[in-house]
Amino acid sequence: RLEEQYIYQLFDSNGDTINDALQRVPALGGPPPVAIPVAENIEQIEFSYIMANGSTQETVPDPGQLENIRAVQITLLARADQPDYRYTNQQIYTTLFDKTWDPALFTIPNSLNYRRRILLATIELRNMGLL
Repeated sequence: RLEEQYIYQLFDSNGDTINDALQRVPALGGPPPVAIPVAENIEQIEFSYIMANGSTQETVPDPGQLENIRAVQITLLARADQPDYRYTNQQIYTTLFDKTWDPALFTIPNSLNYRRRILLATIELRNMGLL
C-alpha cells in the first residue's frame, strides 16, 4: 500500500512577510521534511473534500475517514508577478465554499493593480473505495 501525504501551504518566498507562493511538505514520518516550492504568485488556496456519501467537507477528514474521500476540490487565486498601474482590479473572488477573497484587503502594496485569475478544479481520486 503506497501512502503519500503532503501538506500544501502558502509561504513567503522572498522575505517580505507576505505569503505569496505555494509549497508542499511531506506529512509522514522519516527524515526531517523538506519543503518543495510548487508555484509562485499564489495568494489564496482552499481545499474541500467530496466523501463517499456525497457530502462535501471543508476541513481535512479525520485519519479514519481518509479512505472515504472520492474527490478533492481546489480553489487557487493567482496574481501577476508585477502590478499594472493602468489596471484596477475591483473583482471579489468567490470560492467553492462561498468564501470571498477581496484584493482590496490583501496586504501587498498596490494590491488592486494586479491582474488575477481564479482556478476551481475537482480532482477525482482513482481506485478509491474499491477494496
